Amino acid sequence: MGTETRLLNCFSAVFPDAGEDELRRAAMGATESWDSMASVTLVSLVEEEFGVQVAPDDLEHFVSFRQVLGYVEGAAEKSAL
Repeated sequence: MGTETRLLNCFSAVFPDAGEDELRRAAMGATESWDSMASVTLVSLVEEEFGVQVAPDDLEHFVSFRQVLGYVEGAAEKSAL
């Protein structure tokens, strides 16, 4: 399973009423149900799914699906080095 599919699964768990296209466009401020609790849950799911520890300074990346995807892909590249 690819990174994007795995991340879609995380987003789907947090935003179960959203379809795949909507999840890909999800963004804080634009997605109505994206509140502080959704953010905490999303970070926790991403940490578990991808085996990363999200530092407090990295929370700025958790504002949209695309940003989180870039963060996770970057974390994967760093761990491969």
